[in-house]
Amino acid sequence: MDRGDSSKATEPINWSASEVAINVQPKGRRNILIIGLVFVVLDVFLFVVNWIGLLTLVSSAALVVAMVVAVNYMSKVPTRQSSYQLDERGLTINDKLHQYSEFRAFGVRRRGSVWQLVLIPNQRFGVETVVYIDAEKGEAIVDTLAEHLPMEDIPESGVEKAINRLNF
Repeated sequence: MDRGDSSKATEPINWSASEVAINVQPKGRRNILIIGLVFVVLDVFLFVVNWIGLLTLVSSAALVVAMVVAVNYMSKVPTRQSSYQLDERGLTINDKLHQYSEFRAFGVRRRGSVWQLVLIPNQRFGVETVVYIDAEKGEAIVDTLAEHLPMEDIPESGVEKAINRLNF
């Protein structure tokens, strides 16, 4: 693509989306019961493993209780809407520009009824940037990104599968 040719410049693509999948259902008693049961089983396991050391047992139990409180709190935090713009410079997320040079590739995958755009960072231990995209603008978004980055198949990680299964 000839960068000097202004006729090839694409119009910026703007959209907004929730930080998480739009189709996530409210957490019911069943989900909370399952999570509580998993943590009780974990506590019992820690008790059996740490039968001898009481201090280790107390600290392990306190850690499990803290995890239950954190999971319960995070499940009730409302999601924020984010605004996105994709243009020749890169992807702007809530007024912060992420240039194409920050990423080595991108991929698209489906989560429930919505599409995720996953940008893979150049940094060795960098975190993927995950953005939910508009189905109507999805093709234009992928085409624009494909002009700057290679596309890869990106499977869901084990953590993402667990989050989907628990409906978080």
